[in-house]
Amino acid sequence: MITPLYLVSNAVLFPKTPLPLHVFEEHHKAMIRDAMEGGRKLTVALLNSEVEDEYAGIDSVHEIACLGRIETFEELEDGDYDIVVVGLSRVRILRETQQFPYLMAEVEDVRDIDRDEGSDALIIRHDRISGLFARFVELATDGNRNVVSVMPQMDFELLVNTVAMALNITTEQKQGLLEMDDSFQRCDMLNAILQQHIETLDIIRRFEHLKPDIPHFN
Repeated sequence: MITPLYLVSNAVLFPKTPLPLHVFEEHHKAMIRDAMEGGRKLTVALLNSEVEDEYAGIDSVHEIACLGRIETFEELEDGDYDIVVVGLSRVRILRETQQFPYLMAEVEDVRDIDRDEGSDALIIRHDRISGLFARFVELATDGNRNVVSVMPQMDFELLVNTVAMALNITTEQKQGLLEMDDSFQRCDMLNAILQQHIETLDIIRRFEHLKPDIPHFN
């Protein structure tokens, strides 16, 4: 499959999850216009942290990326675009097929290891990550649990990838999660990160009443 290659430096797209993008560079705007007239598909790829020049082509990006579809499109008064791309599948970038006016590349699907949605191992992980993320959101938002009210209805892949998108971890950490072929491994890694965040937030909440008042000066 040959798709446009949308390069980003500070975000990672996961399958089934949405990623809002503000499109302001001329080559990316040309890409989006063409995509909107076609199948609305593009591949979102993360630039390597050590590469500053995105025009180096596919040598400047991580090999594993995510194919996505433009779900919403808005043209702004200044000519820029706001779009939301929803991930479809993980892909491997094979070769560059076009560099101007924007990058295009041949990609192939990369499938996760098959897991039975009804297996005990999956159900246990589903319940575990749901509970940890609910507790994390409760601590981070001072008791607001509305954001996770639909989590029990999510399938395992969507749940794991939603947590990966939502957590405030480094872009390189998210890329590492995207590159994992095993959703169980991805889930276990996220559970460990969530546990660490919860322990930190719990300590902060426990002792925040000891925070001294800040004096006001006129």
